[in-house]
Parts: sequence; structure tokens; C-alpha cells
Amino acid sequence: MRETFKFILPMLKKSAWRIALGVFIIFLVNAVQLIIPLIVKYVVDNLWKATITPKGLVWIALIIIGMAVLVYLFKYLWRMILIGNAWILERDLRQFYYDHLLSLSQNYFNTAKTGDLMARATNDLNAVRMLFGFGFIAFADTLFLSITSLFFMVNINLRLTLYAIIPL
Repeated sequence: MRETFKFILPMLKKSAWRIALGVFIIFLVNAVQLIIPLIVKYVVDNLWKATITPKGLVWIALIIIGMAVLVYLFKYLWRMILIGNAWILERDLRQFYYDHLLSLSQNYFNTAKTGDLMARATNDLNAVRMLFGFGFIAFADTLFLSITSLFFMVNINLRLTLYAIIPL
């Protein structure tokens, strides 16, 4: 497995700026997603005090809607960047595999199983794309959102956070 990553790493380095941009946008989206509950907390805490006017409530609702639209657009953007990068990686690996097959002797194909060669060309390369596409997105998104959610929860109420993470 270590050899596989040593092989893929140079291909990933070519697109390091895309990966970094995608991860930055994931962090940005999660930060905006975590601000929305703080706004709702502010409204709930101050609504009963009558410090928020109906006009202010409309503005807050518009801000939340605007943030939700922003989250949607940025999620689309990071998916396009990171999943597009995974497609590029798969294309490069597929081309390398094809070139390698062309460099092999005719005798190799007399002994190799066609199904194994086709499985590597389709299933294995598809699995690599899924790992570096959706797998990477799920890992980065879950890791950042979990850590920042816990941070926000502790800042709101430590005791309630400890009760909430008991099942976790």
C-alpha cells in the first residue's frame, strides 16, 4: 500500500493548489454553517426581551437565507474542484496503465487473464477516483465540522456538551 501512495503522490502534487483551494472552501463553508446556529441563538435569547424588532427579525431571516445560498454555492464549488481533481487523477492513472500495457510483451498477454486486466482498468481506477474524490471530501468535511462543532458547543455550554457527547 505504501508503494501505491508513493506512486500516486507525484500525481497529486501536480494538483496541490486545487486540493488546497478545495479544502479551504470546505473550511469556509463549515464556518458559515456554524455561524447560522449562533445567529438563531442570538434571536432566541433576545426575542423574549423584545430587543429585536419585526424589521430586525426580517433582516436576520434574510441574512440566514443569504448564508444558506452562499453555503450551497460554495459546496457546489468545492465539489467541482475536488471531484474534478479526482477525475483528472483517474485519467492520468488510466493513461499510465494504458501506456504500461502497450509496453508489455506479447507473451505477457498470453499468460495474463483478460478479466484481471479489465478489472484493474475499470474497478480499481474507479476506486482510486472515489477515494480521492468523495472519500477525501467526506474525511475533510467530517473532521473539520466535528472539531469546530465541539468547539462551538463547549463555548455555548460545557455541561450540556459533555452530556451530548456521552453517546458519541
